[in-house]
Amino acid sequence: MKLVGFWESIPARNKLKAEIQEILLAPEFAKVPNLIKNRAHIISRVMEIAEKNNDIILLAD
Repeated sequence: MKLVGFWESIPARNKLKAEIQEILLAPEFAKVPNLIKNRAHIISRVMEIAEKNNDIILLAD
């Protein structure tokens, strides 16, 4: 997300979505109800929240 123009870069956004999906499908989350079924919606919301709070996230480092 530190990449200049990250949110305008479709390949960068797709890579982040794939990384989020990997995390959600990890064994630690296997027992979360409906996670697999709702993963696209969850990833979409995470991306939306991250874009909205980009400055806060970057300052948290």
